[in-house]
Parts: sequence; structure tokens; C-alpha cells
Amino acid sequence: MDEVLKLILVQVGYYAAVMFLTFFVLNFVTHGFLFTFLRVKMSRGKKVLLKVHNSMAPYFRVCVVVDDTVRYKDKKKEIRTIALPTNGISRFLGVSWCEVDEVKNCVLKTDFSVVPGFDSVRFDYLLTRALMKPQIMDLFQKIILVLCIVIIIGVGIDVYFAVKGGKLLQIIADNSQFLVEQAKFAQMLNASGGVLP
Repeated sequence: MDEVLKLILVQVGYYAAVMFLTFFVLNFVTHGFLFTFLRVKMSRGKKVLLKVHNSMAPYFRVCVVVDDTVRYKDKKKEIRTIALPTNGISRFLGVSWCEVDEVKNCVLKTDFSVVPGFDSVRFDYLLTRALMKPQIMDLFQKIILVLCIVIIIGVGIDVYFAVKGGKLLQIIADNSQFLVEQAKFAQMLNASGGVLP
């Protein structure tokens, strides 16, 4: 029984090796189209297959459409953003398809006319700088912050003197007693019509 199982496993291994070797050779011959196509097909319409025409040879990438722009990573692993026209995406082999000219930074239409683009690397740098800039606090937030700091310092000073010695508390108690006596005297003076007894 073991000999039969070994022969079956060896046969399955041979078939798997031939399948994977064929798959990788096809991917190499098609300039990475096969892997990229399968990634786009498995995304179920969330991603777009992108054919990038550069000065040497075209290559394929997976891209995402964000706010009427095509975003993808080029061969240098830099994120590029290119404006997308209204008819820039078509269907090919059951997936969404777009063609881009890397030299001109533009999307190629189906009749190979170009849509003028912009410098995508510079745009990405500017976008990153804008997103990472420090937030500037407005005047109202600064005033609230200063008031909170002043209140915390005042409470800290009060607690320090209250803990440091009971003399301060005694002075405060004596002053409050004096204020109570003054208030009673003012009431008595008010009741007698302003005449001292």
C-alpha cells in the first residue's frame, strides 16, 4: 500500500511542477500580464488592469481609480497619479482596462489619442506635503489652552499652600469670620435706619 501511495504522490508532484513551471513561463513571456490579470480578476471590479507604455517596453500594473484619477506604482515603486478622462477605461477579457503613457503622463484613449496629463510625481509630493503639514490652532483654541494652564497653575498653588501649613487656612477662616461680622453689622445698621446704637 505504501508503494502505491508513494507513486501517486510522485505523479501528483510531477504534474504540479509542470503546471507551476508553465504558469511562471507564461507570466515571464507576457511581461507579468498573467499575475496582474489574475489580481485584477480576483478583485471583482475594485481594481483596474493598467498597461503602461514607457520608452523601453510596455508593462502591466494593477491600479485603483480614485476621484477621476488613476493611481498606480511604477517600476521604481513610486506612486503615480494621472487624470482620467470620461472614456479612459474600457473592458478587456472581462476586466476593466486602461492604457497609460508613462513618458507623457497621460491616459491613452482607445483610438490612441492622448489626454494631456500633469507631473504625477510632483503632484504626489505636493499632496503628501499638504496632508502632513502641522495643524495651526486658531485663536479661540489658544485662549482656551492658556486659560486651562492658568487655572491648573492656580489650583496647584492653592493646594501647595494648603498642604504646606495650616496657617493659610487659619488666615482664610479668620478673614471669613471677619466678613461675617461685618455683614451682621451692616444689617444692624440698615435695620436701625443708619443710626449707630
